[in-house]
Amino acid sequence: MNLISFWQDQVTKWNTENKCGLCWEFGAPLIESAVETYTPTIGKECCVQVLLVRDKITPFSTTNTYDSRTSLRTNAVCNHGFQLLFLLPSDIGTNNFNEIKNHPTTESKWDTILSRLEECISCDMNIDFCDIIGMQYRVTQWSAQQVINYTSKAYSGYRLTVNFQKTV
Repeated sequence: MNLISFWQDQVTKWNTENKCGLCWEFGAPLIESAVETYTPTIGKECCVQVLLVRDKITPFSTTNTYDSRTSLRTNAVCNHGFQLLFLLPSDIGTNNFNEIKNHPTTESKWDTILSRLEECISCDMNIDFCDIIGMQYRVTQWSAQQVINYTSKAYSGYRLTVNFQKTV
């Protein structure tokens, strides 16, 4: 599976569908340190930046099952691991929620970025495997960590650790 092509196509589809009322931009810096130098397309700086990284996760692995009598392989699955960053630009001086008094929570990172993204990319995420690559993968992990004021650009959003699995 070419994860970069897949996610480029998936993000294009989300833009066409106007998923969650947001615009989307895909990038593949591949390593965490390159996220700092990633530059969005001009005019798409305020879109959700979907960035693929793989340097802090096992990129691929195979799990085999063997027949106990014959020692022949009876099943094999291939796992594709990666992380996706779903980020929106934020301001380091903006409340995360209500820590600085006399600022409405409607201006907070929670109301403007985090809750909106969480609702859009959480557990019921529909990924279009069949439409895009013509085969089905199982999503065996889709877990998120919140990130706030990430990189010098002060992005906020989520880091998802993802595993796709396919029987081979």
